[in-house]
Parts: sequence; C-alpha cells; structure tokens
Amino acid sequence: MSNPVALPSPQKLYDLFAPLYPLVDEREAMAEIASRLRTATDPDQLAERDRAGNRMADLDYEIHDRTARALDRIGLEGPAAALGALLEEFHDDVAAAYKAQQLREHITEGFTTHAPFDVRTVRSTE
Repeated sequence: MSNPVALPSPQKLYDLFAPLYPLVDEREAMAEIASRLRTATDPDQLAERDRAGNRMADLDYEIHDRTARALDRIGLEGPAAALGALLEEFHDDVAAAYKAQQLREHITEGFTTHAPFDVRTVRSTE
C-alpha cells in the first residue's frame, strides 16, 4: 500500500501558486489584444497582434512550466512529469501552428497586393 502524499498547508500552496496569477492576467490581456486584432489589415495592428500572440505563447509555456514545478515541489511528481511532457509537445505544436499562420498570411497578402498570377507569362527554363 502506497503512502498518500501529504499536502502542504494552504499558505504554502498559496505561496507556490500565487506567482502564476499575474502571468495568467497578462495572458488574458494578450488574448484580448490578439482577438480584437484578429481581422486587422493595418501593418501596425498586424505587428501588435503578432507581438500579443508571441507573448501569449511565451506565457503559456511559463505558466505550465511553473505549474509543473510547483506540483513537483509539493510531492506530486507524476502529475508534474505528465504536465512537463504535455508542455513540451504543446509548445512545439503552438510554434508550428504560429509559423503556419504567418506563412498563410504572407501568401494571402501576396495574392491581394500583387498582380494576379497568369500562367501564360511563365516561360520554361528547359
């Protein structure tokens, strides 16, 4: 029979997790900015949306990393390890999705700001 994990006092739990609250608040603020500028076309607004999106990804990683560390410190190694593994996979997926979004926007911008592509104007190099 395994010994149950003795949880720390409520004050210790608060001390471990309270530093996450400002990060969560900042992430919510960045999400609001990104959402508000979701359909922006102005280059300055697009840059602001991209900065907010990048900061959200950084905050997501930091929040999950700090949560895993806090869980580990209170003796919940299993959940901490699972969260750590999930975090690595999530971070890689978010980075790939964000790069795909930027590429899609770049391609879309190219189609809307340049002359239409006409296959008849392309010459063979053979």
